[in-house]
Amino acid sequence: MAPESIEIKRALVTGASGFIGRPLCHYLQQQGVYVRALSRKISDGPWDEQITATLGENALSPELVEDIDTVIHLAGYAHALDDMDSARVHQQVTVAGTRDLLSIVEQRVQNFLFVSSVKALPAPGQSEPDSDYGRAKHDAEQLVRDTQAHSGLRTIILRLPLVYGPGVKGNLRRMLETIARGRFPPIPEFGNRRSMIHVEDVCAAILLALQNATSGASFTLTDGREYSSREIYLAMCEALGRPPPDWVIPEFMFKYLAYLGDIIGAVIGRRVGFDSQALDKLAGDAVYDNGAAIRDFNFQPQHSLSKALPDMVTAWHERTV
Repeated sequence: MAPESIEIKRALVTGASGFIGRPLCHYLQQQGVYVRALSRKISDGPWDEQITATLGENALSPELVEDIDTVIHLAGYAHALDDMDSARVHQQVTVAGTRDLLSIVEQRVQNFLFVSSVKALPAPGQSEPDSDYGRAKHDAEQLVRDTQAHSGLRTIILRLPLVYGPGVKGNLRRMLETIARGRFPPIPEFGNRRSMIHVEDVCAAILLALQNATSGASFTLTDGREYSSREIYLAMCEALGRPPPDWVIPEFMFKYLAYLGDIIGAVIGRRVGFDSQALDKLAGDAVYDNGAAIRDFNFQPQHSLSKALPDMVTAWHERTV
């Protein structure tokens, strides 16, 4: 006999005004959940009330979680920073912010869900994450596990790959913009594979996990598909109505340019526009398995990138008009 689903009535969502936070708050309200939003600035949104604070900087009052049964922790920098202060910023916001939040949560709420990243996992052949962003997410995950172990707080960790959907930011938006302006190079088929997930599937998975997942467990989410960079490029061209060129830049040229970028970066002491790290993001593998989420709380993703791109293009056009 399956265990009874846990009812989520009143939730605090940190990072509520972000790319994932805003649609999550809307989704929760649709499911009858009272939403208290925590964000850095006051704004209108799909929530019942809003509180402003900057995690890692402002002291948090226990009143933040008064009458709340569930905390969904999204707040943090969503992408890697390239400046020299990257490690400090990620540690302050992601690690110290999570520690401060847990300190007022552990004896006051029933459920705590931390939205982490696949970057928190060690890179293949390595013993730890390979970026300041990944290390901060890894450290914050450990704080969540430690709190669960000594307090009995019901905790869940969800690790996300690249998230797509209307209003997407970061590398996917830059790629879409560059293709739209005819400035993205016609890339070859590198043969790489990457996992991704739609923001609406993330929202559905968060509530499903809160209702049904095993306490203390960590899960990786994907849409169940694998994409090559060439497939993403062609799908974006089609959605934008731009026929791709009938020629490609050979793979060896990208490797040569990355090699030059590494040399120049070493000389000037900072990264340049295209180097080995940039090549890895373009041509490297990043494949993950969502099987545990399917088995544990019946996660069933509903979206794919090709079907989502028309809405993503429309949202991008609306923001650039």
